[in-house]
Order: sequence, then C-alpha cells, then structure tokens
Amino acid sequence: MRLFLLILLAFSNTVVPAQEANILLANQYMEKAQVLRASSSYDSSIFYLEEAAKIYEKVEYWEKWLKSYNEIARNYFVLSNYKKALVYLQKALNKGLQKLEKDNPGLAGIYNGIGIIYRNQGAYEKALKVFLKAQDIQMKALKKDDPRLASIYNNMGVVYHNQGNFVKTLEYFQKSIDIWLKTLGEIHPDVAMAYNNMGVIYKDQRAYAKALEYYQKAIDIWLETLGSKHPNIAMAYNNIGIVYRAQGSYRKALEYYQKAIDIRLKTLGQEHPLITSTYDNVGLVYRDLGYYKKALKYHQKALDTRLKFDAKHPVVGKSYGNTGLTYQSQGSYRKALEYYQKALINLVAKFDSTSIHMNPSFNHFDQVSSKPIMLEVLINKSFALKKYYEHKTQDIKDLKFSLETTRLALDLLDSMRNEYMSSQTKRELAEKNISKVYERAIETALDLFAVTGEENFLYQAFEASERSKSYLLREALNESAARQFAGIPDSLLQQEEDLKIQLSFYEKKRFEAEHPGFGKEVDSTKVQYYQNQLFEKKRAYEKLVDILEKDYPDYYQIKYDTKVTSVEDLRSTILSDSSAFIEYFMGDSSMYVFSITQQEIKVHVIKDFTEVEKVSEALQSVFATYPPDLSVEAYESFTTSSHSLYEKLLLPVLESLRSQANKLIVSLDGNLSSLPIELLLYKGAPFIEGEEEVNYANLPYLLQKYQISYTYSATLLQQNKKIPVHAHRKETEVKKECLVFAPTYGEGNTTYAKRGGLETLRNKGLVDLPGAQREAQNISNYVDGLFLFDVEAREANFKQEASNYSIIHLAVHAELEDQDPLYSRLYFTNTNDTIEDDTLHTYELYNMQLSAELVVLSGCETGMGEYVRGEGVMSLSRGFMYAGTPSVLLSMWKVSDIHTSELMDYFYSNLSEGLPKDASLRLAKQRYVERSDRLGSHPYYWASFVLYGDPQPIVFGDNFSNWWLWYGIIAIIIILLALLLIKRKEASKSKKELDLW
Repeated sequence: MRLFLLILLAFSNTVVPAQEANILLANQYMEKAQVLRASSSYDSSIFYLEEAAKIYEKVEYWEKWLKSYNEIARNYFVLSNYKKALVYLQKALNKGLQKLEKDNPGLAGIYNGIGIIYRNQGAYEKALKVFLKAQDIQMKALKKDDPRLASIYNNMGVVYHNQGNFVKTLEYFQKSIDIWLKTLGEIHPDVAMAYNNMGVIYKDQRAYAKALEYYQKAIDIWLETLGSKHPNIAMAYNNIGIVYRAQGSYRKALEYYQKAIDIRLKTLGQEHPLITSTYDNVGLVYRDLGYYKKALKYHQKALDTRLKFDAKHPVVGKSYGNTGLTYQSQGSYRKALEYYQKALINLVAKFDSTSIHMNPSFNHFDQVSSKPIMLEVLINKSFALKKYYEHKTQDIKDLKFSLETTRLALDLLDSMRNEYMSSQTKRELAEKNISKVYERAIETALDLFAVTGEENFLYQAFEASERSKSYLLREALNESAARQFAGIPDSLLQQEEDLKIQLSFYEKKRFEAEHPGFGKEVDSTKVQYYQNQLFEKKRAYEKLVDILEKDYPDYYQIKYDTKVTSVEDLRSTILSDSSAFIEYFMGDSSMYVFSITQQEIKVHVIKDFTEVEKVSEALQSVFATYPPDLSVEAYESFTTSSHSLYEKLLLPVLESLRSQANKLIVSLDGNLSSLPIELLLYKGAPFIEGEEEVNYANLPYLLQKYQISYTYSATLLQQNKKIPVHAHRKETEVKKECLVFAPTYGEGNTTYAKRGGLETLRNKGLVDLPGAQREAQNISNYVDGLFLFDVEAREANFKQEASNYSIIHLAVHAELEDQDPLYSRLYFTNTNDTIEDDTLHTYELYNMQLSAELVVLSGCETGMGEYVRGEGVMSLSRGFMYAGTPSVLLSMWKVSDIHTSELMDYFYSNLSEGLPKDASLRLAKQRYVERSDRLGSHPYYWASFVLYGDPQPIVFGDNFSNWWLWYGIIAIIIILLALLLIKRKEASKSKKELDLW
C-alpha cells in the first residue's frame, strides 16, 4: 500500500520541474503524515515524514527538513519512545545550527520539542532552559501574539505546575490562552488544551466547580475537532476524576478514571506510561475507601508499566510514595518505610541507600528530579518513623531519625521557596506545610525532650517554630543586606529599581481596570493590556535577578540565608536580664508557647486551644464597633473574658519563669495576632453592684506590670540589629528627623496648604486644621522635620521624601482590602495627579526601600489584614517592614482622632527624651489612662496601638546636641582638674626644693 502511494504521488507530479516536483511531493507526504497522526496511525505517519525529510535534505530545504524531523519526534513522543524522539530532535538541532541562522524560528520548534521531552522525563530545570531558548528566538522572529509563542508559554506553564510554582503556572497558562483565543478562535484543539490547563489551576485552588466547567469546555472542543477516542479526551476525564476524588465523590471519580483508561488502552496500548497516572489515581481512591489490597494492586500496575520505560522518572517516585502511604494507612510501617526509601532512591540521582535510617543530604537537592514529590515523601517517612517507634520498636533511634527526616524536609522547603520568584507561591507552599512539617518537628522534638531530658531538643523545637514564621519578611531584609554588601554596580541596582517601579505601576493600573468603580463595567481590553505589560516586566525582572545571582555569588548567599535565630543568639543579642521572649505557634492539634530568658527555656503546650480561641474572639468583639459599649453587661463581659484569657494564655507561662522579667517581647500567632495582650487583666475585676458606675480606669491591666513589644519572629529582631538602619543610604546623605503627613479629604480646604519645617509650623500655629493636623501640631512640639498638609500631603511627595527621614508619621485614612491584602491602601490628599493616584497600596511598599527607624501609622486598622499561616497578618504595617523599616507603630482597630492625638502627644514626648520606643508607648498609655475619666479610659481608646519590631530608642539631633554639651562640660571639668593637679604638684615640688636649698 505504501509503495503504491509513493508511485502514484511520483507520477502525479511529472509535469512540474524536478526540484519543485520533489518539494511538492514532500509537502504531500507531510500532509498525509499529519492525517495519519490525527487518526493515531503513528508508525505510518513516521514513514511518510521520513520520506519527506529525505527529499527536503536532497534539495537543501532545511527549514522544511527541520519541521519533518520535529514531527517525527512528536510521533515518537506520543508513543512514549522519548529516547528516539530526543535522537531526532538532537540531529535536527545540530544540522539546523549548521545550516540556518541561530534565530531561525525553525530552531525554536526544535528547542520546544527538546523541552517537552525533558519535561516528560522529569528533568524540569533542563526543560525550562531550552524553553527559554525557544522563547527568545520566537520573540525576535514572531509577533507577540503568534500561536507558536503561545505553545511555548503553555509548555513552560506545565513545567512550573510540576514544580509546584502555581503563580507562574497561572501567568503562563493565561498568556497562552489569550493568544490562542485571539489568533485561533474558540473551536481549536490548542484552545481546548488551554481550557484544560485552566481547569488544573482551579483544581489546585480548590475551586472545583470552576475546574469541572473548564474541563468540560475542553472536552466539547476536542470532541468536535479530534473525535471521542483521542488521548486528550482521556486526559480531561482523568482530571475530572481527580476533582471528584477531592470532593469525596469516589464513585464518580472511579467512573471517569475508567473512561480515561478505556480510551488510553485503545489508542495508546496497555503499556503506555500515560496510563500509569490513572492507575495510581484509582489506587488513591481505593485507599481513601479503606480497600488497601485493591489500592496496592493498582499502584503496582502503575509501577510495573512505568518501570519498563524509565526507572528514574518522578512519576515512579510518586508511585512508590503512594504505595508506601497505603501500607502506612493499614499500619504496616516497616513496609511503608521501605517504599519511601525506594521513592527517595528514584527521585535523587546519586542516592542509593536502601537503609530506612539513611536520607539524602542537603547537597543532593540539586540532583532531585521533583522537589514537590520528594517533600511529600519525606513528610510521610518522618511520620511513619514516629509511628514505627510508638507502635513497634520503642527504639529511640527511630524517633531521632524521624526528627532528622523532618528537619531535612524543612531544608527542602526552604530550598523550594528560594527557587520561586513569586511571594504568593512561597507563602502558599509554607502555609500548606505548617502542620505537616513545622508542627511535626516541634512535636517530635518535644517527645525526644520528654524521653531524654536533653535541652537541645527544646532548642530544636524553637528553631522549627522560628523557621515557620515570616519567611517573606526575612527574605526582604536579607535582600536589602545583599544589595549593600554584594558589590553590585549602581547601574544594575538602578535597573532593578526601574523595573520595580514599572511593576508597581502596571499592578496598580490592572487593579484599577479590574475595579472601575460602582456602576461601571470592566474594560477587558485594558485589563488584558496591563496583564501583558506585567507579564513582560516580570520576565525582565527575573532575568535581572538571574544575572545578580549568577554573577554576584555574595548576593545569592546573603539573600537566601535561611538560618534563623537560635536560643543562644536570642540571649546574646536581644534579651537582657529583665526581659523574656514569648513565642506562640498555632498548630492543627496543639498550641505551643515558648518562653525564653537568660536563664531558661520553657515550652507550654495547650492541647485543646478551642476554648482559648473562643475567649479571644469574644474579647476582640468588644473592639469591633465604635463607640464601645459602656454598659454594665459589656463591662462584665470584657473583664471576665480578659482575665480568663490571661489565665489560659499567659499565667502558666509567666509562672514558669524563675527570672523577674518586667519586659516582654511577644510573637503571636493565629487569631491572637489581632489582640494586644497589655489589655488582659492579671487579676479578676470586681463586679458592678447596685448603683455603682462602670469604671475602666483602675483595672489591673497587664500594662501596669510589663513593658510589651511585638515581633513577627525573633529572627526579624536580630536581622534588624545586623542590618544597619539606612543601609542603602549614601554616606553623603544627611539623616533628617521626622516626616509627617496630615492630608485633608474634603473640598475647599486648599487654603490650609502648608509645607515647611518646624519653625514654619510653630510660627503659623495651624490650630484651625482638623484632627490629623492637630496631631501633627502636637508632634512638632518635640521633633523637627517636614510637615505636609492638605495638597502637599500627596502620594508623590511621600515617595519623594520617605527615604530621607528617621521617623515617618502618617495621620491618614487607611482602608483594609479583605479580598486581597496587597491592595489595602492609605489615602493621601487627592490632587488629581496625572502620575500618582494619591492612594498608596501595600504592594507598592513592597517595591520601595525605606530607611526610617520608625513608621507611625495612626490611621484605623493599619495592623489588620488577612492572617496567613506562617507569615502572620498581611497588613499595611507589614508592608513598611517589608520596605526595610525595623519598627512600626500600628493600630489594631478603628481609632478616634481626639484620643489618638492625645496618645501620640504623650508618645512623642517620651520618645524625644531618649526613651526606648516600647517604653515610650507604655508610659503614653499609662498617662492617658491616668488622665482619662472612668469611661474615657476604656481600652478601646488606648490599647489599639502596639509596637512591632525593634524597640531601641531614636537619637534625635537635639539629643546629639545635649550629649555633646554634656561631653563638653565633662571634658572641661577633667581638664580643669588636671590643671589643678599639675599646679599642686608643682607647688609641692617648689616647696621641697626651697627646703633643701
């Protein structure tokens, strides 16, 4: 049949000149090959492609020759013969580099094919490198919306998904679908693939209804364009089965898995590796249902098939891991551990130990084929070792190795986060593993302490707690230090700064386009434009960071230093004899409270903390509305809840301390993060009887006993000490004292526009300005600086001036964005600026570098935001710490202008006298309570403001002058005393000489 076709095609072209006839014949072979491949006749398709390639080579039509080899490789790829596919692609690449320009689009197709092979072999880093080469060529040769470029974006998105980098996955999938829809129309197989990929994204986000919707859209298009038996249909059915399993609809999951298996068996054969993933998925359903024998049967079928192709593929490692988890679920811990070990051997190139008491080392991480799968295996192995110890061996060796395995999982987690650019991906990765890794490390370390009595295990438990906290903030501070100490040229630093500004600009524009305001429709064209700009700027920024990390090794080392503060570090750099550090860790099963002083470390475990959460929520509800409820019932509710929470949360901790600490540094967690503990009552308050009146003034607040400051973690405090304030400031720049913004928001207030230093402000006496201006007036009594009002209090001036001052005080309106905390904002005076919109979003702060020692946010709820496990509250105030500010004074709820103004007056008075920030705030609160009446002293009015970060005092210019004055006086006294002593000695000497004479 093939011979007949070749003769027929040859005779049908005799009237055409020889070379053109040959090319025409080769083109017909290519078309025939595509038809055969579409009908799953892959061997026949390969035959015609090889015949076409011979002709193209003979006539030296190299671009077409490249395409034919690329298509041959595609057929071998579908048949899972990756080695042969790679041989053809490598031959094509070598010949193409000889015969064509290096930027020829045909070469991009070859690079793309090689990338796909690497991706399917699990060599994700190699895949990305060649995809990037393909992208660079296509960007030069093609339009930005060419479908071939979209294919590369799609392939890169798949790699990022396999690596667990879901933010980048979404960016690349979204980019590819936008191009395909624009150029190919709705009904096209590539568009269907994009819909399928979007379904995967929604599945990862647990938006299951949306995922099923996109999978069905993909199926409908494929049914119309490819037919009902195409492997792509099977892929979509498999994905639908995954969603139904996640929803607990096991019968439906098995139904769709079977549909996928039936299609793949008919089109690909029973030994195709694509079937293995579905076999594994069926096994997972049976494990969930408790049918362990059936589950093991399907996992083994997956392994038997996959091992025939590639024993070192990550999918094999996943199958081993799934088998181990099934054995673990039925209590066969030893067998489970053996399979976990097989998984590790499979996933790590140069690791081959079969001993369950051996793990790969940190140095093996660059040899790991899939870090997400390895992380899952290590987590499960550590748990199996702990259970093996508890239920089988009682050998301390197993419990110790469980902790060692968990610590390796922590190292791997850090390694993965270091590889991701997106802070959202880093955040999600940690959040997902809080209980699986960090809590397990704490729990196992405490178990070992209980058995051995060795204090070192308490230190390891604290280290795990610290590693769980505020990774993104720690990385931001490291990055600031890296810029300073890595010797990076100013030109590259400026380039980075410019890109950050552009990213911030397009981020804001996209947000505005997506949220046009009440009654207005979203302009999808604008949204798409800004998304495209962001996509390009992010890729440019990634390339720059890649240069910094490769060419400046010190930058990489400092930026990705994951070491956290140890107990010894805490004692030597942060704690004094009179202070204690208290850190809360909220796990799934227990709450752990670490208390550390110079003399001791204690860990208090609250097994069932649901009651603590209930009391905390009840107490927080007191501060949810303004004005506060001043009734007798509200008073009794507050005093009862406040003392009850103290007894549950702090009393056991403080009683265990042998030292007489009067200063507490506290790292909160969970829903406790929004509650100032200084308002807790350390003694029960008397109930109101008869006609007695409610009085909040004389309650036994913890404020009276302790000086309290807060931090996201001990490591952040220590980093603030390591990295000098104003680290990025040039030596020639002069540090100024205070920058104050007091905007106005109504119309007709431009007559109050003022801009000037301390003398200007005092002489003008702006008494007619409302609350925020009055607050600024009070501050001017204690510190010098720049005070901006009305139209001068605009966003552009903030961005221009913010990096020049020791203190930034913002008496501005703040608004919390519940949906996405990065879009929470501070409002400056609206000046209709054509560049800035006078609204400062949190994400803009993330792209700034500030050098202030303290930022005071006296607006409402500046410390509120979404709580993220492992990171804390994603608030506006956190944005300032991200920008490099070591301490922030923030508000936990809505505040009153009048009371805030009074409190800030006291605070700055104390601060100007050289007192530490935490002491200044405590004394301000105490003074406020003392001077208030019985109702005005309600904690609502004074407890909202708390200090996060470094509590050290600020040295002002006046302070320097005073010190130099005192030093001068002391020096003069010393000189006078020295002169007097000399004179006395001379007089004594003269007298002796006279006597001798």
